[in-house]
Amino acid sequence: MMRRREISLFLGLVLVLFLFSPPGRGLFLRVSKPIMTILVQAGQTTIAVPARFFASLSDINTLIRENEELTKKVRQLEAERAFLVEKERENEILREQFKFLQNQHLNVIAANVIGRFVDLQYLILDRGNQDGIRQGQVVLYQGWLVGKIVEVNPTTSKVALVSNPSLVVPVISQETRQAGLVKGELGYGLIMEEVPKEKPLQVGENVVTSGLGGEFPKGLLVGQIQKVISSSADLFQKASLSSIDLRKLEIVFVTY
Repeated sequence: MMRRREISLFLGLVLVLFLFSPPGRGLFLRVSKPIMTILVQAGQTTIAVPARFFASLSDINTLIRENEELTKKVRQLEAERAFLVEKERENEILREQFKFLQNQHLNVIAANVIGRFVDLQYLILDRGNQDGIRQGQVVLYQGWLVGKIVEVNPTTSKVALVSNPSLVVPVISQETRQAGLVKGELGYGLIMEEVPKEKPLQVGENVVTSGLGGEFPKGLLVGQIQKVISSSADLFQKASLSSIDLRKLEIVFVTY
């Protein structure tokens, strides 16, 4: 055992003397340099991997924030576009109405439809006596007769539609010049009745207000003859009329 220890000490001493000698140091550096290079690179890799990981997390968070901002901008642009589309539609309606008014010499107040009755015979408008609305005024849409104001409040008003059975409108057929009365049926149907038999009514001809009685301005379009429903035994002619879809009205015009 002692001999082995002595041998080890002797070999260690020889190794130390060799490393401190110029040839020994050169050999040590040549041998250790590749090993040190590998160790340094391994250390750099160990440090770089977590750094790249956290940098990636930061990039992901940035992308998420940018995506959220873009989503907000897209929604805002969609809302603005929808608003502009509605405004353009309203402006188109106003332009068409202006063309009609130029020929009819009528003054009107534009009003929005804000309510409909369940029985489909009345509309509620967002204009009232504060806006100059009065009971009995006529309501139009692009030259078509819509109805008549029957009730007025400070900021709203109620319209009896032309399809309301309680409303009777003196009319005349444009082609055959036959006078009669238009009354509403249940729902949105219109019937022209009490028409003399002098000339047969023609399917497809327009029916307009006659102006008799002074309640409705002359020349407003009421409907178009869809079918003659009277028989040869009847004393007067009767016909069903087609009209605009009163259920889809959003803007109307009140005469004054």
